[in-house]
Amino acid sequence: MPGPDLVPGGAACSFNYTTGSPPSLVLGEMDGAVAGLVKLSGDLVRIEQTAPGELGTEGLTIRLGPAGGGRRRWKASGRNRSRRP
Repeated sequence: MPGPDLVPGGAACSFNYTTGSPPSLVLGEMDGAVAGLVKLSGDLVRIEQTAPGELGTEGLTIRLGPAGGGRRRWKASGRNRSRRP
């Protein structure tokens, strides 16, 4: 599982599917640049910042942004649901 110990400067951010699960995404600084590790199908994949709020590698793009503001929210299952007031 990705963990803060895999990011030399320490993890700046991590994502867990549940409060008891290990992180599946860890972001921090690696080799002087914003980068991260994500676990996909049991493999650790290094992702690097490609634009502000966007990280990825060949065939994978992860976009991060603020929650709320009428945007859709995602469950861990991957199905989306509209945010209702």
